[in-house]
Amino acid sequence: MNEWLGCQQCSLYKQGGSIPSEGPTPADLFILGQSPGSKELETKKPFVGRSGQLLNSILRRVGLDRSHIHIGNAVKCYQPSGKTISVTTSRKCGNLFLRKEIEEVKPKVIICLGTVASRFFQEKILPGSYYFDLNFNTWVIFTHHPARVLISHSLELENEIVQAFEAAKVLLQETYTLEKPDVDTITTLQDLLSMKDQILQLPILAIDCETTGLNFCKDKILTVGLSDGDRCFGILFNDLTKDILKEILESSVPKIFFHGKFDCKFLKKAGIEVQNVVFDPLLAYKVLDPASPYSNLEALSLRYVHTTFEKNKIDYDKLFQRELTPDDYNMLLERGALDAYLTYHVYRHLKPQIDREFKSLYYDLVLPACETVMGMEYQGITIDKSELKQCETWLAAQLKCLKSEINQDSRVQEYLRKVGKTELNLNSPKQISELLYKHLKLSSSTTSTSKETLDQLNIELGQSEPLLNTILKYRNLAKLKLTYCKGIWDALAESDSDRIHPTFNLSGAITGRSSCSRPNLQTIPKIVDYASDIRKVFIAPKGYYLVETDYSQMELRTLAHYSKDSKLVKFYQEDKDVHRMLASLLFKISENQVTEEQRYLTKYLDFGIIYGRGATSIAQQFKLDIEEATRIKQQFLDLIPEAVEWMNRVQEFVLQNGYVKNMFGRKIPIQFDLQDEASVARARRLAVNYPIQGAASDITYLTA
Repeated sequence: MNEWLGCQQCSLYKQGGSIPSEGPTPADLFILGQSPGSKELETKKPFVGRSGQLLNSILRRVGLDRSHIHIGNAVKCYQPSGKTISVTTSRKCGNLFLRKEIEEVKPKVIICLGTVASRFFQEKILPGSYYFDLNFNTWVIFTHHPARVLISHSLELENEIVQAFEAAKVLLQETYTLEKPDVDTITTLQDLLSMKDQILQLPILAIDCETTGLNFCKDKILTVGLSDGDRCFGILFNDLTKDILKEILESSVPKIFFHGKFDCKFLKKAGIEVQNVVFDPLLAYKVLDPASPYSNLEALSLRYVHTTFEKNKIDYDKLFQRELTPDDYNMLLERGALDAYLTYHVYRHLKPQIDREFKSLYYDLVLPACETVMGMEYQGITIDKSELKQCETWLAAQLKCLKSEINQDSRVQEYLRKVGKTELNLNSPKQISELLYKHLKLSSSTTSTSKETLDQLNIELGQSEPLLNTILKYRNLAKLKLTYCKGIWDALAESDSDRIHPTFNLSGAITGRSSCSRPNLQTIPKIVDYASDIRKVFIAPKGYYLVETDYSQMELRTLAHYSKDSKLVKFYQEDKDVHRMLASLLFKISENQVTEEQRYLTKYLDFGIIYGRGATSIAQQFKLDIEEATRIKQQFLDLIPEAVEWMNRVQEFVLQNGYVKNMFGRKIPIQFDLQDEASVARARRLAVNYPIQGAASDITYLTA
């Protein structure tokens, strides 16, 4: 096994030699690292440095005994810190030695730590995924190397490694693997008629549409895949088969879609109103693991059923650049059927978890909300193109004036002469940073030019720096022009009418709050200061009206519900102006004596509680000294002791459990490091904010 000790097949042996693996042979579990570090060379043992200490900690958390595990590296020789191991080197070492080592160890599960280890099995890896490798008759799990956690200080990455080892424990007992099924391809009306009754008698149908693109307005359906988890059907979609498919898809048979909004919009465009959709694995997964970045069938298939039937994957970009052949259609028929099959089996894994912990949230709230949102996306909104053109022209003129004003500023001219430029590039973070921080010396604590940083700097300066105000105004208008004018024109180009069809994401935030894109219709600005209004671009068709509604003080009402704070509850029950009432208590004056400035300060404190604003933020906003801001905040908190008590409870809960729940049962994870004060402080703020933000969002879904 240790014949690589004298290997001189590449230059790495000159760096200091190699070290052997350790652990029993054979072994059920093989942990595969990347290459030895300096500490490993000293001790002649793998994983004994800081990465090894973290690995040992993770093994203890999961309940795995290191002495029963075979541990080694994909590349056997030491690689100096900061140097990259080439693909050629890792492949050569793998083919010469690792292949033989795996055959001798005969593991049931291999955990690959990092890209070098994973590279031996396949080029493109997805951390957290795994599959069954037929060449070695073993499960292979891909995850991060502990060194990456040590560099990034990311608790989230560490938890992903823990999840990989927990998956290994399950797979050590796993005997199930998903075999590729046979596919019944149906290309004629006669074939579909002969199969229709059998399909309608199936207990459930998972469905997948293969389309010519992603735009339901202009692209079309080519095939429809159906599966009940046992049988698979790939059906050609055309004018002849559409009516029978309509009968099947509008029947009462329970149906499953992965990312059903997409398929259902295409089907609706074709005249098919899908009925009785009972599950969407993507929505379920986002309820179960809202922090996960993965959101496609491929990723979830790897995670839950350990395959994607990769050999049948299609390069859609190249496919639709030419006229489709019969072989192309056969590939699409099979791919749609296999995706429906995978959809069913991912559903089979997720449904018990949803039913056990999130049944009401998922079936009563998330799934119906998705149907409503699908209808919103399909319907879209009408655009007044002439108003859009006017707005674009106005913004372009304003930007030109602001750009000229900035470049004519004497201090900017001085800066430009110093750096040998004739004009300031307002889209260059480097030039803006040099101008503001090095040349004007507006701050010594940062070089960032992010919107948040510049807004905060403007507050700290009391909005007294005219040049900074002008730059911020330019940036705001430039963003409006890009996001809305260009964004709307781009969306209209994708449409088949004068309507745009934005995309709403029901899991746009970890709390379950939705997001909107192409363009973002959830935060349409109202530019009252500049005599222009983006909102005029959005119009109702003749005979209809656009109606805007909003919940009154949703977040504060939610805080009252959670905390049962007697003052907050009483004010809301009596339909009082809560901000004014609290201001009267805070300043010890009657309700009628409260000024608008006092009410605004109290409102700021109200929402400051929810968003975790501290005394420093209050002092900057209202130009107070820090002692006065601290006193006012504490006096305010003293007015609502039950709300404060609730906040303390959820903050302690998150530090004990790593998550919070909202009133609908939605579980929201919060990552933090107990050894890092800033991380703990952030977790405490989010522990208060997340249940409130998530509940406000879910109430919106519930009433949609």
